Amino acid sequence: MAEVSNAFDVAERYWAKGAPVDIQGIIRDLGIEYSEEVRPESMSGLIERYGDGYRIVVNARHHLVRRRFTAAHELGHYVYHRDLIGDGIFDDAAYRSTDLGRYRNAKILLEHETQANRFASVVLMPTQLIHQLQEKHNLDMNRPQDVATLARLLEVSEQALRIRLKLD
Repeated sequence: MAEVSNAFDVAERYWAKGAPVDIQGIIRDLGIEYSEEVRPESMSGLIERYGDGYRIVVNARHHLVRRRFTAAHELGHYVYHRDLIGDGIFDDAAYRSTDLGRYRNAKILLEHETQANRFASVVLMPTQLIHQLQEKHNLDMNRPQDVATLARLLEVSEQALRIRLKLD
């Protein structure tokens, strides 16, 4: 679990810089290559062995907030499931490991995908940053327009923010 604490140590340095969290910076500081490439619409992202390390690729066709969540999701696989990655994991648009890409990884189960989603949510929307932004901008999460404002500040989708805040 040393990798988990290392990832959160790196993330905390970026959280201190404010919103939006620089997910690409976190990934690179952990020694992982990052790229955005045009891929089929059905593909969100992948993590694969790359040289002596790993590389995260996200679909450049997707909206910024989706690319950010995908990057954080794939980082979650690196942090929690590196022993299961093998040559790589290909995630579809629903963040499910699939054989549509060049990697078919039957070791990655729904529970692993859920864990990667939770990791992405915490890294992109840390509790202390949410509270800071709520106070600074006088945001009330009972007002839909304030939820939208907070999502914009964090550069995440409103849906992801609502799930993180357990509003849905």
